[in-house]
Amino acid sequence: KKSLSCLNAAAMDLNHPSAGWKTLGDRWYRRREVYHMEWSESVYPEKEVLVGAPFGGPVAVKRDESKLVKLDVQSLKPQIEIFSSSGRPIGRFPWEKGKIVHMSWTDREELILVLSDGSVLLYSLHGEQLFQFSLGAEATRDGVAEAQAFGSGLVAMTNMLQFIVVKNLYEARPVVLQSPEFSEPPSSWTIIEPRFTNSRNVEVLVAAGKTIFVMGENCPPQDQLLSNGPFTRLSVSPTGKVLASFTGNGDLWVVSTDFTKNLCSFATESSPPLQLTWCGPEAVVMYWPGLLLMVGPRGDFQKWDTDQPLRLIEECDCLRILSRQKCEILQRVPRMTELIFAIGSASPGAELFFALEDFEAKNPKADEKIRGIKQDLTTAVDSCVEAASHEFDYTYQRSLLKAASFGKSFLEFYPSQSFVKMCKTLRVLNAVRHHSVGIPLTIGQYSLLKPHVLIDRLINRHRHLLALRICEYLKIKTNRVLVHWACTKIKLCGSSDAELCDLIIQRLAPIPGISYAEIASTAYTFGRPQLATRLLDHEPRAADQVPLLISMKEEEAALVKAIASGDTDLVFLVLLHIKRTRPNDFFAVLSSHPKAVKLYISYCRQHDTSLLVDMYEMYGDHKQRAMLSLGEALSNRSIDQQIKKLQSTINMFRAAKDTFNVKATEEQVRLLMYQQSLGAEFGRNFCGMSVSDTVYHLAQMNQLSKAQDVRKKFSMRETRYHWTVIRALADSGAWDTLQAFASKKSPIGYTPFAKVCMKQNAPGEAMKYIPRISDPQEQVDMLLKVSKFSEAASIVAKELKDPEQLQHVRNLAAKAGDSYGVRQCESLLAAFAGK
Repeated sequence: KKSLSCLNAAAMDLNHPSAGWKTLGDRWYRRREVYHMEWSESVYPEKEVLVGAPFGGPVAVKRDESKLVKLDVQSLKPQIEIFSSSGRPIGRFPWEKGKIVHMSWTDREELILVLSDGSVLLYSLHGEQLFQFSLGAEATRDGVAEAQAFGSGLVAMTNMLQFIVVKNLYEARPVVLQSPEFSEPPSSWTIIEPRFTNSRNVEVLVAAGKTIFVMGENCPPQDQLLSNGPFTRLSVSPTGKVLASFTGNGDLWVVSTDFTKNLCSFATESSPPLQLTWCGPEAVVMYWPGLLLMVGPRGDFQKWDTDQPLRLIEECDCLRILSRQKCEILQRVPRMTELIFAIGSASPGAELFFALEDFEAKNPKADEKIRGIKQDLTTAVDSCVEAASHEFDYTYQRSLLKAASFGKSFLEFYPSQSFVKMCKTLRVLNAVRHHSVGIPLTIGQYSLLKPHVLIDRLINRHRHLLALRICEYLKIKTNRVLVHWACTKIKLCGSSDAELCDLIIQRLAPIPGISYAEIASTAYTFGRPQLATRLLDHEPRAADQVPLLISMKEEEAALVKAIASGDTDLVFLVLLHIKRTRPNDFFAVLSSHPKAVKLYISYCRQHDTSLLVDMYEMYGDHKQRAMLSLGEALSNRSIDQQIKKLQSTINMFRAAKDTFNVKATEEQVRLLMYQQSLGAEFGRNFCGMSVSDTVYHLAQMNQLSKAQDVRKKFSMRETRYHWTVIRALADSGAWDTLQAFASKKSPIGYTPFAKVCMKQNAPGEAMKYIPRISDPQEQVDMLLKVSKFSEAASIVAKELKDPEQLQHVRNLAAKAGDSYGVRQCESLLAAFAGK
């Protein structure tokens, strides 16, 4: 009872976590101030167009041209201002480019501006225009009336009531959706993001008349055949599964996005709210001047009176509320926070939290409470750790983590990794939530965003030091932060090139593997080429260094770096770029780099030999030019053209004083001309054949006289001629002609005659020449190949007188089943033994 009375007393404290909680059915919601706005003297939400980026992102503000405001000299100049969620200025830029019909943010925190002429512009947080594109001919012709953005995409409605989708702003391809014939402009419309649809394409919900049409890519519009319209406001839940709509009768109607489930209906009997949005996935919030109304899934409601104009920014798990004086967060009370701090809670987490208070007050009841939750102590510790993650107030974060640590001391084993990780996460969140940074992330948003995205958002706000400290604390590589810092320094710093280079190198040199290419590119883009060149000298990767030098028109430096890297692809890249952009002095640049010359020649030989002609002519290399011409001539299919080309090649070899190649080329021309005459005589193509092949084919045609003529005209050796003829005659089976050819004295002997016969499996023909073989050993070898064992044995015994070889012949005869040969060998072996 005493514990409950203490808890009830604490609940009355306005600083207690449960102070200000309000029920919505069986759920608790809380609205808490996060920042006192620093813009209070310059921004009037009721007179401005004010849009905020999700995940605690920046807020863009411009004057609402539909509202009457008191003008001064400053306000006569239209401008767009960007603030953090705490109202601290981030950037501003003047606006003179046309009428803005829509302003919102991408998921990269880049400002989207859609103009009435169909132009879309993207700006950085600091007012730097990143790029722009057009929504297409339809938007340019008809003009844009309205637009809505999602993630990195956009949907626009033209004045002719056509809808245009751009799924990716960074690769803009506008697509016009099929639209129904609207008799009047839609009363409202909204979009379902691609990640929530079955088709993975964006869907557009358009309220027209009393119904709603669903439109998407590559499909006709679908009428949902509703009758409770018109719908003046539409809003899709953060999960993409539920649609909240406000009807012309003043009713809030909540339905599933496929229109199959009617979830809730709530009568307000009011005009349409200024804003209809979601607070998490379960509650709808409507805002009228002076009133904020929240409706739950079962029709339960809660309201807050407001004395200041508000702007509502929907988040995935809460609602950010901006006014002139403060930034607030409206969210459902997390389950663990409710279990610990709800009035009358006796959960293990609550008992552990208040046991710590008793322990610090030296109250012996602390031990009693610990004993009471001994079985659930692990659950109590986990509850306190999780509840701490949902708190923005440092005091309660520390108290809950301290309670968790206190509970851990009574456990024999508790994995501390989750506790340590949560402590680190809260330190990071507290750092970015600070009013000087102004990113009020919840733990749920941080879990979705991931640390590396948070780091990118910090460096885009030029919070490099904080980003660096977080990287070091979380053991994330700092390269990205330092490179962005260096690029920003170049953009904003007015120091000399030498001073700035020294400063950047001094800071980045200790970091292993850091790339200077992006920094150098930024320096060159911002008109500091000397600084860019200095920085590139420190770039360790030639693959990043060379392309940037090329873009900076430092081709010769790029060539030197490419050659030094040993990467032939990079050398080819530079050479071909120089040839394309500087054809007049290409060879002058090339000649000063011998390695590049060799690589260029290799490249030309593989890809385009015609490129070598200019180079050889430029350098006066007649021999290489002639060799190139020779290759081109021999690859020409037209014999006449080939002969003509070879004759010009002869002159090139003469200019190079290469007598050997002059003679060889002249011989080739004579051969081609003679082969042409043979072709005309015999009706067969001889062109392109070698001298040996020409003789071979003539012999096969039994034109031995012509073959002999070729031998004499082209100085073919006699031995080679005989080999070619007997091979041709044997291949064609002209045995009689072969025998007649063998009747003359053969300069190569008669073994080749026997071999070609055996190759054609003609042992009988081979036997005509074996007896004429002069070498006894060759004669024996050939006899054995034709299985004449007895004859072989006789020659071995009489001429060679080798008993071992005779025994070998005997074994072969036995293996072949030649009994006569075996007996003959044995008889001869016996004769050797008798001696």
